[in-house]
Amino acid sequence: MTEQLLKEAKKFQKKRHWNNAAACYRQYLSESKRTVQAEVYVDYARSLRINSKTNKALDVLKEGKTACTKGIINPSKQ
Repeated sequence: MTEQLLKEAKKFQKKRHWNNAAACYRQYLSESKRTVQAEVYVDYARSLRINSKTNKALDVLKEGKTACTKGIINPSKQ
């Protein structure tokens, strides 16, 4: 289910439906039980920023940075 959310979020981003993309990313992060790619946090923050939710976008990036330093997320796909 969570992988489907990520696919939906990417699809919404391509169509520039930023509110829908942000909602999918938010749900993905709350439901994901495994390590999350840093890219997910970046894409989520981008969707928020474009929707003029800059402060929330900064919070998401800080959360991603914290998760990365704790080893909760995978910094890259490499």
